[in-house]
Amino acid sequence: MFFPQDMTFQYFFFDTYVGYFFQVLPISLLAGFLAWLFRFRKGKGVPMAQKVFSCLFVCYLTGLICLVAGLRFVQVFWYTLLYRAPSGVEISFFSGGFSLVPSFADSFTQEQIGNFLMFLPFGPLYLLSWPQATGKKTILVGFGIVLLIEVLQPIFGRMFDSNDVILNAVSMVVSTAAFLGIKRPFGRKQGGGPWPAALYHSRAFSICLPHRPEAGVFNACYMVFGARNRFILRLDRAGVSP
Repeated sequence: MFFPQDMTFQYFFFDTYVGYFFQVLPISLLAGFLAWLFRFRKGKGVPMAQKVFSCLFVCYLTGLICLVAGLRFVQVFWYTLLYRAPSGVEISFFSGGFSLVPSFADSFTQEQIGNFLMFLPFGPLYLLSWPQATGKKTILVGFGIVLLIEVLQPIFGRMFDSNDVILNAVSMVVSTAAFLGIKRPFGRKQGGGPWPAALYHSRAFSICLPHRPEAGVFNACYMVFGARNRFILRLDRAGVSP
């Protein structure tokens, strides 16, 4: 990716990674809004924070699909909308190739760095969207999505690249392990059963660390009151009313 001194908006928007991000951002936000409107908004018994993270996960997956499989369609859409002229982008199906020999160890390019960073949000977002999910299940689902996206690329004229599969998978495993590693010291699971998800109140947004009330552990709730913009750390004995 190159940023010339005389860079135009057209070059920035259609030929840089940052431009690609801005192209898919409105589509991702629209997908998240529709998911909220028709799927998550009326969910009974589901904490508000979990609904929000679920919508963010939908936004994230939509952005991934647009970037790796549908970028040319997105570029045609934006060019036609902005310039009212043919984009010149050729879309051909089943014309991609396969690269099955990993080579990222020889030369680590900006594209490969992007492929690694692309799946870092997957682990935390998936675990926050489905609090009952385990690390193993998160990794299996993530690896399935990585393979599905790569298999789709040759269909849309791009290349199945083993480098992408490895970097995406490693990134997803790292983010999942890091999130679980940070989460575990604050609320260890004692016995079976799911942990409660983050809580939401009408006048305060509370992110509660996982706890087991019957275990008698401490529950830390970070309360953000919008009226006074104050942060209050409240430690309540689990299972005992304040």
